[in-house]
Amino acid sequence: MKRRLDEENGSNSEGECADDERLSEDARLLLGALFSAWRRRGEKTSDFQGLLKEAGYLIPVRNLSRWRRIAEDPRPPTIPHQSVGRAAVLQPAEIKVVVGHVLAQNLANEIVSLETVRTFVLERLGKKVSPSTVSRLLHDSGFSSRTAQQKSAGFRADLGKNG
Repeated sequence: MKRRLDEENGSNSEGECADDERLSEDARLLLGALFSAWRRRGEKTSDFQGLLKEAGYLIPVRNLSRWRRIAEDPRPPTIPHQSVGRAAVLQPAEIKVVVGHVLAQNLANEIVSLETVRTFVLERLGKKVSPSTVSRLLHDSGFSSRTAQQKSAGFRADLGKNG
């Protein structure tokens, strides 16, 4: 984190930190929080940089400003453990209901089409879903369409599929 002001340690004449990427996220967050507090007190940016300069650190204003914004915003820029994009139309419990319906129709030797599943979802769950959503949901749940093999065969459980 430490950036000396002499040429020997790599600082350049424009006051840029050549090795900013070496600063840890914690160090950036700390400097951003300190800079934020400094500005809230009504102090000047140049005075904060002067203080850092006295301590032997040379950090550009744009970096301090960026780290300040990050420190002030508690939300992380991305959430890797959650999916991104539009929220799912059907919740996991609702998907289980749909899959159970399709399996029951299969066991009763009834033809299951995208339209019959869409109708079921609308009537039982009160949600409108597109044919592509139903198709993806059924394929993701292990069903396969037999329309290419037989006309109007509908979706059937693919019991030979692993997972």
